[in-house]
Amino acid sequence: FNQGWDSVSPSQGSAEGGWVLTVLGYGFEINSTSYECSFSDGLNIMNSTVLAVTSFELECPVPPWGAAYGGGFLSVTVLQSGVPLLFTGGEDAEKSTTPCTSPGCSISVVSFWSQTVPQNMTFNAGGSSVDDVVLHVIGFGFRSDRQYAVIFRSIPAGLHNETSNFSVPHNSTHIFLQVPSWRSRAVNVSLEL
Repeated sequence: FNQGWDSVSPSQGSAEGGWVLTVLGYGFEINSTSYECSFSDGLNIMNSTVLAVTSFELECPVPPWGAAYGGGFLSVTVLQSGVPLLFTGGEDAEKSTTPCTSPGCSISVVSFWSQTVPQNMTFNAGGSSVDDVVLHVIGFGFRSDRQYAVIFRSIPAGLHNETSNFSVPHNSTHIFLQVPSWRSRAVNVSLEL
């Protein structure tokens, strides 16, 4: 083999994608667009076109994994014209063109939430929330094999906390949760997912 790759960095980023993964290796054809990075969780695959910046560095945009699939660990494979390149990453690493399972060729895409709807909730004079209010949590990388809940914390902290029901995501970008009864008269509430 006259081409190969040794490592990827950073090893973690947002499940939203859009960040650049740097692949270090050797023998890359400068300015070639025949390279791809393939990302897989073992069941699903997404590819992105890569630019060879130098003969030893590729810039690989991470696709919006969390828009379609849950966050977690992904193996990375570097391809040229659809053919996997040799992974040589370190003394203990597997030297292979098959999908890599070594930590040197995997990344973590992290789930996160970016907004909620409704953003303002009305509370009755007695302090309880309006019945049947559903909180729509929007983000990336929610996993269907996990349940989520939202913790409502009063501001200032320590006055009152309530937890929503647990729920599985509607899909990788949406969760719907029932707002719990709210007994405190606190007006401002912080949320934790």
